[in-house]
Amino acid sequence: MRYGTSYFPTKEDVIKYYKPLGFSAVQALDKIKSGEVHIGKPPTLNPHKWAELRKDQGGSRRYFIFTARK
Repeated sequence: MRYGTSYFPTKEDVIKYYKPLGFSAVQALDKIKSGEVHIGKPPTLNPHKWAELRKDQGGSRRYFIFTARK
């Protein structure tokens, strides 16, 4: 299973992600200030869950969580 996170590698990726959704650069960066999104890799997970950086909307990159199927 794969699902997106609120973690992005750079501020530029946050801006690229939110631009197609109608957000200005200032509004996108405000999401970092409010704690809604984060810069950097997600916290360490367990061996059955891991994070990978993938391409996303607007040419952005963001971390996705993958889980092993049992």
